[in-house]
Parts: sequence; structure tokens; C-alpha cells
Amino acid sequence: MKLALIGYGKMGKEIEQIAISRGHEIVSRIDVDNQEDFKSDAFKSADVAIEFTVPHVAYANYLKAFEAGVSIVSGTTGWLDKINEIEDIDFQTLNALGLYCYDSLEKLKVYNDLATKLELFKKIMENLGITNFIFTKENGLEFMSNLTTDLSPDELSSGEQQAVILYYFLIFQVTPNSYILIDEPEISWHISWQRLFIPNLLEILKVVPLHFLIATHSPSIIHDRWDLTVELQGEPSWP
Repeated sequence: MKLALIGYGKMGKEIEQIAISRGHEIVSRIDVDNQEDFKSDAFKSADVAIEFTVPHVAYANYLKAFEAGVSIVSGTTGWLDKINEIEDIDFQTLNALGLYCYDSLEKLKVYNDLATKLELFKKIMENLGITNFIFTKENGLEFMSNLTTDLSPDELSSGEQQAVILYYFLIFQVTPNSYILIDEPEISWHISWQRLFIPNLLEILKVVPLHFLIATHSPSIIHDRWDLTVELQGEPSWP
């Protein structure tokens, strides 16, 4: 028999050993970190799923299994106050809604990259203390002096303007795998912002593959990453 395990803690692993010893095949193991596997072909191929989790997630697990068309054996207790809801489920409607939700999620995947970049930009700005901005569908990035008054980007300080333009360019506009030369980024920046520069670039590299060459006179820009530096000494030797 093909079995799926929902909950892969101590009890789930014990059930796995017993099932395998009796000649059964474990086709799927679902735990808190791989909930998307409820939609996998492997899970849907199971003859039955055995569920051992905790009461506050058990009911949702049952619905996901039913949506996948997999029967379930419950080993979790403490959820029986919802048993009438399960008995009243219109599974045809549930399957239709499941297909609708899955299709919607697939269509929204094209925005995953944009959402990741927006969150990164927001995180970097907030770490710098720049929080007076919002993203809107109509105007993109907008700044505010308070919750009701628009603020022109020209009214930001020179350091703020430099940070917004630089990080926005690196996250949203530069072509992936480009080589970027940044000359003296410390100009107009407080020491605390300078120390965040290399960590911010490393965060950007997780989202956008780039190559950086930075020229600086500031030890604060380098901070604790002297391993990345090459010191230039002496006069150039011209031909």
C-alpha cells in the first residue's frame, strides 16, 4: 500500500518504520516546512494518508488531503469539535475551489520576483531609517512628510536621495550579472549608513546576481570586511 505521512515528528517516524517493515511504501512525508507537497503528484498517489500532528492544524490538514483526493487516518486528538464540519463538507465544491485557488496562485507567481525585490528595498530603507514612503499602483514610489502630505523626492536630504537612487537602481533597474563600479559611496552618508553598505549589497546579491567594484576612502564602508579589499599604493606607472 502507498502511504503518505502528515506530521514527521517522533510518531511519524515510528509509523514509517512500522509501515516499511510490513511492506508498505511511503510516497510522501509532509511536515511544517513543506506544506506545498499536499499538491504534489507523490501525495496524490497515496492510497491513504496517516496524520499525526497537533489539534490546531489537524483540521486544515484533513481539508488539504480531501482536496487532493486522498483518504486519511487520523491519529491526532483534540479536534473533534470540528467533526460535524468535516461531515458536512461538499467535496465537489471543495475540489472546484481548490482548483480555482491553485490556478490563481500559479498566475500570481509571475509577481514573486517583484514582491521579493519590493520587500528587500523596503527592508534596506527601513534599516537606514527611511520609512516615509509607500508604493502605489498609480505613482510607484511616493514619499510623505506625514500620513497626508506628499513629499517631493527633491525635498529629501542629499544622503537620502543618494541612498534611494542607488539601492533602487541596483534592485530594480540594473541588468543581472552586470559589473557595477561604485565610486566613493560614503559621500553624504552618516557612518552608521556606511557600515550597512556592504551588508546591504550582500542582501541584494541574494536577489540580483551582480559584480561590484567599489572605490572608497572610508574604513566605515569596509567595516569588518577587510577580506574583500585590495589596497592601492604608489604612483601609477605610465608607459
